Amino acid sequence: MMSLTFLMIAGLSSLAFYTARSRAIEVAGARLSVLHSRPIYHGLYAALLVFLSGVVVALCLTIGANWYIHDQMTQAMPVAAQKLSPLLQERIVIDAKTIAQGGIVGKTSDTIALEARQHLASVYQKLVSLKNWVLPLAAILVALLAFLIAWLRIKPDFRSRNRFEKIMRFVLMSSATLAIMTTFGILFSLIGETVSFFQNVSIFKFLFGTHWSPLSG
Repeated sequence: MMSLTFLMIAGLSSLAFYTARSRAIEVAGARLSVLHSRPIYHGLYAALLVFLSGVVVALCLTIGANWYIHDQMTQAMPVAAQKLSPLLQERIVIDAKTIAQGGIVGKTSDTIALEARQHLASVYQKLVSLKNWVLPLAAILVALLAFLIAWLRIKPDFRSRNRFEKIMRFVLMSSATLAIMTTFGILFSLIGETVSFFQNVSIFKFLFGTHWSPLSG
């Protein structure tokens, strides 16, 4: 669904480019010299505004929806399963998502875990179904709003080239910053998960234990 959303946003972006460029030519009439920026820049500005607006909204909603779904699944954990260790509860949630997506999970003889898996898988399917409708609709609506704003700004004195170049500089700087932050985020995440794991499983047991049990924590 996310791929389809990006394709629709890309399609709207392309439509915005050709429409805005044509609108700029129409506004200028036979004298393109009256425009501060060439028609192609009006098209590029509109396309970029539409694409970024839709993509940013889609990504933000995806992150928020994934967090919300995980939180709702944790809250929907059956009472009996809530007495299990945090690691096992997290494993049940992950298995439930895998089951809902048609994947294969490891077998277990624990009836509590089995019942919790099936219950949470049903909850996950309902929430994902809702997300798959809300997310594309919201992203497309925001992209259309961005297109309307770009369309209304097409005037002879509008500095579309300056706006386009400014946005591109911001995008490139943001991309570089995000790459650096992602590297540090991965590092801190690994450290945090390692500390959390060894709070539940002793280092001696991890290194010298003879029983392989990932859920022993």
